[in-house]
Amino acid sequence: MEAQDNSATVLAIVPVNPDGRGRSVTSVFPVIMDLSAAVSRSLGSFFFPSAILKCFLPLACPNCMNGTCNSGLTQNGTCACATGWTTSTSASCDSCVAGGYGSTCSGVCPNCGQGRCSSGVTGNGVCTCQTGWANNGTSFCSVCASGYALSGGQCQSCYPSCQNCTATTATSCTSCVGALVYDLTNHTCTSNCSTGLYLNGSSCVGEWPILLSRDLKLQTNH
Repeated sequence: MEAQDNSATVLAIVPVNPDGRGRSVTSVFPVIMDLSAAVSRSLGSFFFPSAILKCFLPLACPNCMNGTCNSGLTQNGTCACATGWTTSTSASCDSCVAGGYGSTCSGVCPNCGQGRCSSGVTGNGVCTCQTGWANNGTSFCSVCASGYALSGGQCQSCYPSCQNCTATTATSCTSCVGALVYDLTNHTCTSNCSTGLYLNGSSCVGEWPILLSRDLKLQTNH
């Protein structure tokens, strides 16, 4: 009677270290055995098909820097980054997650409004406002800076003669640049006060203060 051939495939059994990592393979020898038995059985310090290639050709974990490698027979060698860390295009677990900062990536950036937070490993969490924007004491980069006014949703420069303004037109000044004087009657900045106005500090004002002062003096002298 002919012997029955029970071999479904040729598999290799590899001796391994006691730690199960298969680092020092001393010999590899073929064994003909039934496939169903090969999948389910293990003997002593041997392991069977599902892990055999991993032990015969082990792969080294990458440098996970601020994380740990998913190593072992059932793992895939990817990096699990520590809290606050993520992987960049150049290395694993070497960068702060979005909005994180500091050498340990434990800082969390505030809402910088119309600005940008100094984030990342070398960042300090400080907001840098876009041109024309400033902090208002309770929120960051949320109001127009000196010399700017809100126009179309953005802080735009004041009219050139205006130091500060409520809009970007020449008649929206609230103070003036250089030696220009501020005309309170039309909110402009000029080199001289208009007829009928007098200079009071850096602003052109009406005559009534002079007239009032003169009338008071006349009343006092009587």
